[in-house]
Amino acid sequence: MLKKIKSIFLKKNSKSAIEFYLIDAFEIYHFLPLYLYLKDKKINVNFVAEPCFSNTSKKWFDYKNALRILKELKLHFYTKCNENAKIAFTTQRVELLDKYKNIKARLSYGIGLNNSNFSIDKNSFEGFNLIFIHGQYQKDKLKKDNAYIIGYPKYDYFKDLPFKDLTSIYNIHTKKPILLYLPTYDEDSSIQKFAPFIKSLQEDFFIVSKPHHCTARLKDKKTDFLLLKELSNVLLSPNETLFDCVRLADFVLVDAKSGASSEIVYIDKNIKFILLSPRKYCLEQYFNQDILECSKIVNNPKNLKEAILQASYPYKKPINYFYKDKSYLNLDLIFKELSRYL
Repeated sequence: MLKKIKSIFLKKNSKSAIEFYLIDAFEIYHFLPLYLYLKDKKINVNFVAEPCFSNTSKKWFDYKNALRILKELKLHFYTKCNENAKIAFTTQRVELLDKYKNIKARLSYGIGLNNSNFSIDKNSFEGFNLIFIHGQYQKDKLKKDNAYIIGYPKYDYFKDLPFKDLTSIYNIHTKKPILLYLPTYDEDSSIQKFAPFIKSLQEDFFIVSKPHHCTARLKDKKTDFLLLKELSNVLLSPNETLFDCVRLADFVLVDAKSGASSEIVYIDKNIKFILLSPRKYCLEQYFNQDILECSKIVNNPKNLKEAILQASYPYKKPINYFYKDKSYLNLDLIFKELSRYL
């Protein structure tokens, strides 16, 4: 009965041609360049933010935060999907689009540096009519004819925005180099294993951490969030864009499983960083030697300071193997493929 009562107040656009179905607030920024591009093409495109009781992800969705961002950015959105929309997008597995009857598309995000990563797992791409990926690396791994390389439109979009001075916003005043720490949230998070060792780096660095949005909001991650807060001189909002955060940093510590491990190089090809893993036998889980210098993955926190001193650009293959250059221009390619179904 409660669901029936709530559904009366849900707003649905029965004429949407394309919908971006949200199950996390971070996806808004990911879809935004394509949304704006399609709006310019006079396509009826909308975001959909269904509340947790009706969202296909159930309790996972940070619904209130998503609504706040959508309203702040003045984006068109609805709180109930149009199951008859011609095309529906997700960044997740196809079952998140179970309510939709027509074309299902996936827009990939980030490439983590482990062999079983979500970004190269064939199972996570099954069931889609259209797949839009970042570069040749994913194409080689997935071997799917309906996968189109488009680069990473989100970051090219952010390059066009005015510079966001995080030092001013967060009142950062220091003569020390700024170390940016980017941990993930799940079993591959480095926080618990590395926290005291990272905190000791405050002697030489001003430590700025950006928590994963799940670390910041999930109850079972409260201990990790408190540890992260304790080791940091400044704790950023999880909603700050990675693009702005990397421009703030002189050095980055990033979890190897996180998509940020490759994205930071796409943002700044000269950035110095170290990859972290809590796994004792992490080298068996990650890329082979022709792609990555595995010695740059640190899984023993006692080796952290020495690894920082020896840090250098660790990728043997150029970053455009992972992310195609000038991706914002490739929105035309997406539109060409979408137009077949509009």
